[in-house]
Amino acid sequence: MMRSVLFAAAVTAMASAAGAATIVMNGDFETVDGRTGVTVGGSDGDALNSLNGNTGRASWDVYDSLPGGWANAPQQGNGIEVHSDRTLRGVTAHSGSHYIELDSERGAGKGSNSNMSQEIALTAGTWDLTFWYMKRPGRSSQDSNRIAVSLWDTLPGGTPLFDELLVHPSTLSGRVENGWTEIVHRFSVSEDHDNALLLFSARGRADEQGGLIDTVSVSAVPLPAGILLLVSGLVGLGVMRRLRKG
Repeated sequence: MMRSVLFAAAVTAMASAAGAATIVMNGDFETVDGRTGVTVGGSDGDALNSLNGNTGRASWDVYDSLPGGWANAPQQGNGIEVHSDRTLRGVTAHSGSHYIELDSERGAGKGSNSNMSQEIALTAGTWDLTFWYMKRPGRSSQDSNRIAVSLWDTLPGGTPLFDELLVHPSTLSGRVENGWTEIVHRFSVSEDHDNALLLFSARGRADEQGGLIDTVSVSAVPLPAGILLLVSGLVGLGVMRRLRKG
């Protein structure tokens, strides 16, 4: 009987841990390195690890990719625009000191509406996609602040794993922290996907001033407590039967 109790406790602990862990790498954009930006503007060529809003100067740049597997892929616009705290008036990151804008500074011959993506591995089950959103200060229009979120089995144009999620100021209803609104989208997949593509895209007016993103995560939803208790009970019954036979 003691073994069954210990096993049940282990099952509960593993399920809780699985539900808490995110499979997105560098979802808070705080892992930085020396890669340099690509934009033409006030911070042209800044190294990612040099962005610091406490210096009193504009501290942002646009990048082809970011640590953790984020990429401007499939390529759209100029790239991923990273801001540090207080680069935009009154804005501090939801977590850490960096956040993202996808209506990026224009490059030569490129539009401003960009995207970013990361490959993630999903197992069959139910998942929560969570991120924090803020409309850009001074841009209240939803036409300027639209962000689309999608998930594909491999690449866009393949099979979508949920209907595209369109976020803008008039859709917000989640909890708010320091001006950021939490967006949570629950979805299920019926089979494993080793190379699913999580894609964020700017969908507003291409004016270099769009919605902001921070603290992205994708986490498995824990099994309900009732199911865990049922599994624990069945395990306990199995152990008792074996003991009686012994």
